[in-house]
Amino acid sequence: MCRREGRNICIQGKKNINRVVSGDLVAVKVFPESQWIKIKSGHKHKRAHNTSDTLPTGKVVGIVRQNRRPVVGTVDLSPSSTFRMGRSNSVLFIPVDRKMPVIRVLARNLDRVRGQRSVAVIDGWPRNSKYPQGHLTQTIGQANEVDTETTTVMIEHKVRYQPFSANVLRDCPAEDWTIPEEEISVRKDLRHLEIASIDPPGCTDIDDALHLRELSNGHVEIGVHIADVTYFLKPGTAMDDEACQRSTAVYLVNKRIDMIPRVLSTDICSLHPNRDKLAFSGIWEIDPTTLQVFKAEYYKSVIHTKRAFAYEEAQARIEEPGKFTDSLSVSIQKMHELAQKFRKRRLEKGALVLAAPQPKFTLEGDDEMPVDVVAKSSKAANQLVEEFMLFANIQVAERITDCFPDFAILRRHPQPPLENFRELAVALKSLGHDYDGSTGKSLSESLDMIQDPNDDQFNVLCRMLTTRCMLPAEYFCAGTIPSDQFGHFGIAANIYTHFTSPIRRYPDVLVHRLLAATLIDDLEERAAAVGHMMDKVKQKAICDNMNARHRYAQHAGRSSIDLFTRRLFGQKTAVYKAYVTRIMENGVIVLLPDFGVETVVDLTKIGTYNGTNGSWTVPDIGKVRLFSKVKARVRSQEEQRGLRINLKVEILPEDAMDVSESTSSTSLSNSTSSRKRSMDTSPQPSATGKRSGSIDDGNKKRRVS
Repeated sequence: MCRREGRNICIQGKKNINRVVSGDLVAVKVFPESQWIKIKSGHKHKRAHNTSDTLPTGKVVGIVRQNRRPVVGTVDLSPSSTFRMGRSNSVLFIPVDRKMPVIRVLARNLDRVRGQRSVAVIDGWPRNSKYPQGHLTQTIGQANEVDTETTTVMIEHKVRYQPFSANVLRDCPAEDWTIPEEEISVRKDLRHLEIASIDPPGCTDIDDALHLRELSNGHVEIGVHIADVTYFLKPGTAMDDEACQRSTAVYLVNKRIDMIPRVLSTDICSLHPNRDKLAFSGIWEIDPTTLQVFKAEYYKSVIHTKRAFAYEEAQARIEEPGKFTDSLSVSIQKMHELAQKFRKRRLEKGALVLAAPQPKFTLEGDDEMPVDVVAKSSKAANQLVEEFMLFANIQVAERITDCFPDFAILRRHPQPPLENFRELAVALKSLGHDYDGSTGKSLSESLDMIQDPNDDQFNVLCRMLTTRCMLPAEYFCAGTIPSDQFGHFGIAANIYTHFTSPIRRYPDVLVHRLLAATLIDDLEERAAAVGHMMDKVKQKAICDNMNARHRYAQHAGRSSIDLFTRRLFGQKTAVYKAYVTRIMENGVIVLLPDFGVETVVDLTKIGTYNGTNGSWTVPDIGKVRLFSKVKARVRSQEEQRGLRINLKVEILPEDAMDVSESTSSTSLSNSTSSRKRSMDTSPQPSATGKRSGSIDDGNKKRRVS
């Protein structure tokens, strides 16, 4: 399948595919309409249900740019796939990524690659060859071991996971570094303020901390204090070059790949409590009733966080204010009240509250075997941090754009075309619900009205499916697109940026540099301070890389969740309740709400697809369509040829044994061990920079990205 101007073009047959591989940029000749595919009931094509009547077809006539990335897979040593070529053996290499073709490679020592995950690169594809030819570059490790499969995920999704080079580490301060007195003397000293951070349990890379105090005039002062990474990360250094290339920290189920060396990310820059820390502080005076901002000040500062709260601890102070009366707890309660007002104002403007599956695994033992997974939820404490971060990001976006209208680094989220909502709207209409995606306000109101009194999961499911209708958010340089395209649809903001997570995101580093320059009064000195950023072509290239790296990080996170889901179920079999979240012409995708996990169900051998209304008819079950509630039998199944473990899911009649009756499933959550740890696997640091599910990103902490 190829895409032209946003529409799929179907390429059928090896001759028409013409030896291209997934990811190649190709030139395609589109066939006359008389040769296009008619979309009709029962047509089996492995793609999402398409409401168009026809699908263009064509053939590849040239390759504009080849995708020659490293490919992870396993060598097939069966006799039918192997033959001698001189001193070497010609064998077939089976990629993990099913979109990539089988590759013919040479291997001298078969025992060295037997049962191993290896990496291959395609060298070429001769006209007379069934397979492309390539060569092996490295062996990763034993297939289906967690370290091997985690490395596979990182390679497949272009994650820069290698250790930092000696040149990069030379740019780091010593581990026993302390703030020089001369640096304290030129900064705003805010160590007297009662500042606290709120993060997931066990968080070590703390980007942000907050404070609130009431003023004598009835207003409140709020502060958002962000780790001052740019004090250590200087333009033109090896460490800055590497951070720019990585652009983001990557969060997998069992590990984090840092953007900057750990001595900075988890120690010197991280805003740990009861230690003096360098920060970039935004402080605003606000009327708590009207939310009008009366004063905004930005400082390079020194802070001394009084306490690091886990989300659960902050939530307890919000829910039981009478039980927690110390000054920090009261401050959290006041911040919660203000955050809810911020949130109400955003929602009234048309901001969206969406959803995405966010599983949280519990791992056990040195082999990091998952023993439980639950779906995460967002509570008031998460919303508190999210609202304060969104507020700060918007305020900073306005400031840097006022001062650098052509070079500000911003983040936008385009409004999706109505066509994106069409299938979902039709499905909801058949259930008696109106769904209007013409504006953010109408979409938000539609989602609020969609309720099923017999199913409290239905509204969450609708919000999750709405997330998939969105276009991706992206970083950009202000001078490269018209200002009327700056808006962020998801949070209903006219302008937006990322300021609050410089430990985890390189865009925030760039924004810190721009914001610091705005503090310089002399215009010539201000421009000189960020002279290296006054090149639109270069800034666009950096933004393109940041967008790509953000996307790779998201895909790697999802693949890691998929890996640990398959490990969790192992050879066990259990039955769970499920919802159909997507209809395809070869089956359906179902969500297991107890775990926040989605998986594919192949229906081609047991059901009949109806392309007219996008549904399946399955014996003993009946019609299966979007939102259908079903029961799913889940187990893992090993595929011998590619040494892959796949999740095998079947949908069952309503009277099938429930999970509560399944003896195998109880062991998933009742296992005990001396070494257990809970791993937060929500998308990636978001608008908030927190792994909590905010409205903006999808870099391990958001909703729309």
